[in-house]
Amino acid sequence: DWQDLTVYSAAVGYQASNDWWWELRYSTQQQPEPTSALLSQALEEQYSDRNFAVGIGRPTGANSQLRLTASYAAREYFLGTPTIGTFDGDGEQIEFEALWQVNF
Repeated sequence: DWQDLTVYSAAVGYQASNDWWWELRYSTQQQPEPTSALLSQALEEQYSDRNFAVGIGRPTGANSQLRLTASYAAREYFLGTPTIGTFDGDGEQIEFEALWQVNF
């Protein structure tokens, strides 16, 4: 079993022109804590209680947009989606993401 997790997030954005905008976001993002004391102790060093992201974006058409984002977390395991391969080391991680969104 896992304990419920409350995530707090705050963001500020600015539209620099008709085409470009940026956003800065802070989240208390981490994995839910297990109810098992033994599992909680094993995972304790992997918890990340802060995540920062900065992004820019612009429309690429009437129904589409392009977003570029960089995220930082104090632990390598808890950002976004997993990457190909594995990394067994500890430490901080920065991830970059490019997203092209098309509404239809």
